Amino acid sequence: AAGNDALFTKLCKALGNPELGIDPRFDTNRARMENVGALKQALERVLKRHETKYWLQKFETAGVPCGPLNSVADAVENPQVLSRNMVVEIDDDQAPHLKIAGNPIKLSRYTDPDTRGPAPTLNQHRNFIEK
Repeated sequence: AAGNDALFTKLCKALGNPELGIDPRFDTNRARMENVGALKQALERVLKRHETKYWLQKFETAGVPCGPLNSVADAVENPQVLSRNMVVEIDDDQAPHLKIAGNPIKLSRYTDPDTRGPAPTLNQHRNFIEK
């Protein structure tokens, strides 16, 4: 994210395109907003030359705040997401290997299993509820 002129200059240098930072269409936040379509095209031309990991390393080295924009598939396989049990599996004969969102609230005294029991069937707990 290049939220100010100094960061935009760093971004352009990291992209190997420093002249973009002095282009009058993009040299201020206001100018970039007024010419967002042209800026988007210029950035896409450069960014498509390499994979995300390459650019993340370049931007981090240059001091430009950045992070990947993951697909859902990439997000649910992210090691951090998996290590925090943010995706868990339901143990259910009706839907084997069904993955759902885990509990986002983590407490030190709460065990956070990586599997969950199945949802109750229709009327399964009726007698208990009616008591």
